[in-house]
Amino acid sequence: MSVVTAAITQTKWTGDEASMIDKHEGFARDAAAQGAQVVCFQELFHGPYFGITQDPKYYRFAQPAEGGPILSRFQSVAKELGIVMVLPIYEEADAGIYYNTTLVVDADGKYLGKYRKIHIPHVEKFWEKFYFRPGNLGYPVLRPPSDVSAPTSATTAISPKDGASTVSAVPTSSSTRMPRSRASATACGRSRGRRRLSPTATSSCSRTASGSRTTSTATRRCSSTARAR
Repeated sequence: MSVVTAAITQTKWTGDEASMIDKHEGFARDAAAQGAQVVCFQELFHGPYFGITQDPKYYRFAQPAEGGPILSRFQSVAKELGIVMVLPIYEEADAGIYYNTTLVVDADGKYLGKYRKIHIPHVEKFWEKFYFRPGNLGYPVLRPPSDVSAPTSATTAISPKDGASTVSAVPTSSSTRMPRSRASATACGRSRGRRRLSPTATSSCSRTASGSRTTSTATRRCSSTARAR
């Protein structure tokens, strides 16, 4: 049975965007070295979580999705490492139009598409409607072009009813509390052969986390069905 090894990162704000991006590239390299086939960064990974306040100064972190500096950089990283990358960014779709967006890059560096967060909270310490419009792309199933060979193919989706066989549900800051400076790895079995995002999920997985890089210090069993709280 095919399996997937995925790394999910979480860390504190470094104080500037450049070092934050560098830090996450380091996470990706650590994860790939430990056998991860997929890496998913934290929400708005290139900046602080600014939803705790309402301040227009944070609009400066927004950037274009397609053709933006983050996508370009991590397309190169994904291709070099042979790893699928899930990149949550602050997207500026047009002047003054912002979304909480996730970009997906295949293991060969090809950009597969994006998801814009649909449910935008607006309560104490989560003033997200000040910064984001509700997503307008629905729940996309992202697939590689038909001419991409199987070893680097990826299927990433939100809704299995649309034909997805791998479902990714990453909790955001409003639903989950995690220690600062953490990079955790979720290993669904052990991979064989070349790295790829498998079309089949396994029934159990282990989760490891410690410090600011992926390590193996704690293990738990979990269902292959991802549920967002």
